[in-house]
Amino acid sequence: QQYGTMLGVSNTDTNKVVCGIRYAESSTDGGNHWGSIYGDGTGGGIGHYSDFHCYANSPASYSDSLTDSSNTFLAGDVNGIFSSNWGHSYYVNTINIDSVTLSTKLDNNYVTTQFVGGGFAASGRRCVGGTQDNGSWRFRPSDTAIFVGGGDGTYAYISQQDSDLAYLSTQNGQLSKYVHLFETNNQSGIEAITPPFGSQGTNFYNFYQSNYADGLQLYYRTNAGLWRTIDTGHSWTQLNTTSIAGIDYIGCTNATNPSVYFASYVSPSAHFYRIANAQTFTPGTPTDLSASIPSAVQGASFGEISQTPSGGTSTSLFMCTTNYSSIPHIYKVANANGSSPTWTNITGDLPSTLAVNEVQADPQDPNVLFAATDYGLYYSTNGGTNWIKELRVPNTVIPEMQLRSSDHKLFLFTYGRGVWYCSIKSGLTGSFEQASVTPTPATPQLQFNLYPNPATQKLIVNPQQELSSSARIAIYSSDGRMISESAWNPTGGQGQEVNISSLPSGAYFLQITDGNLIAKNKFVKM
Repeated sequence: QQYGTMLGVSNTDTNKVVCGIRYAESSTDGGNHWGSIYGDGTGGGIGHYSDFHCYANSPASYSDSLTDSSNTFLAGDVNGIFSSNWGHSYYVNTINIDSVTLSTKLDNNYVTTQFVGGGFAASGRRCVGGTQDNGSWRFRPSDTAIFVGGGDGTYAYISQQDSDLAYLSTQNGQLSKYVHLFETNNQSGIEAITPPFGSQGTNFYNFYQSNYADGLQLYYRTNAGLWRTIDTGHSWTQLNTTSIAGIDYIGCTNATNPSVYFASYVSPSAHFYRIANAQTFTPGTPTDLSASIPSAVQGASFGEISQTPSGGTSTSLFMCTTNYSSIPHIYKVANANGSSPTWTNITGDLPSTLAVNEVQADPQDPNVLFAATDYGLYYSTNGGTNWIKELRVPNTVIPEMQLRSSDHKLFLFTYGRGVWYCSIKSGLTGSFEQASVTPTPATPQLQFNLYPNPATQKLIVNPQQELSSSARIAIYSSDGRMISESAWNPTGGQGQEVNISSLPSGAYFLQITDGNLIAKNKFVKM
């Protein structure tokens, strides 16, 4: 059985009903007979598949080459938005089944693909990512996305020493090596390299970690422990000789003979382990660091583990928790290479129940942090005391975030809004854009002054250039919620007053939007 996620009824005939589950069923006789919705392969590379989420009746003016406005509805699944035509009938096993055919994909470059994870090449905006139900895809600025692997694409990495060598995984722990990632536009050179873990079992989305300092190395989790390859998957070794259950994520320091860290959760406690010199480690017992875990997160599930930018084997780590409960969500773990790591809560003023999937630090300024959450991207410029919502990134789940220290680039793999790329400025977040989109010519920057700051009753907004009559002013909370919006309406050339007397005390953002130009400044209400 499947859970229902979409239910719709025609606004012109209540006998026409559609229900979306993993696949979608429709009826034109009030539910007496049901039939599957199916695609016709015109999805432009990412065709109709499964997991329906939304329904809408078509507007009266809508029509396309296969439908008319009186007989059409819109459906959304993991691949995008489609128009569908009610009323097609056919027979299966002598039972009349009323069905519809998905006809035209309507995304029109609105990115809906759900990424589970991904990795970057050694230079440029080249990257690879795995998506739910839609396989793995390669991205580079010179062409459109290229399909490179089937199934449920999950985690993916590119060797930093050979950008044509990539690792792709699919559901239930299956792992492949691709040796022609950017050389060709087909799937030649794919080889299955799944470890021989027998009956140990894996997660559906099964995590593994590449060593960016040595693209020949991978570290792979099962339901019983940790496996290693140092020759691109030709041979594998299980590193733990006693079973370790509940491993979720693995962290690897940036060294050819790295320290590898991994966390696990077996009710009612969390566990934390280290394998030093993992490339040459003789199978045995990993170092158990579980006693160092603060009591506040002993029952938590940990997300991805990342190191501070210093690299090497002597390092601090960032640990995050994916729970929705009001527990600390981000820790910096110092002396992780010693016998007694020290955990410091740097959750700061991040929303208390917001799940965090990964944290990365600016390689040029360790006080600048980025948090990939279940509600978009946050950043801190003071080591985690305060967190700011990045409003240029969609408010969607970011399962994985990868930071390339060599040139200060950040890649975001989102669950529902594609892949995003950022050039990080010194001490500040940079300019975000989709990694698969060719850059457009630079546009003039919109800038404005905001005073007094802090303020108690009102703000004066004074742009440094003339705004159009369609410009808008909006106030956002620190977690990205819009609180108010109004038209730009200056008086006497002295800027515009904005009344903030009713706002509770705290930090906010004021944003001006004028066509394609957007600028925002932070202010504090006393």
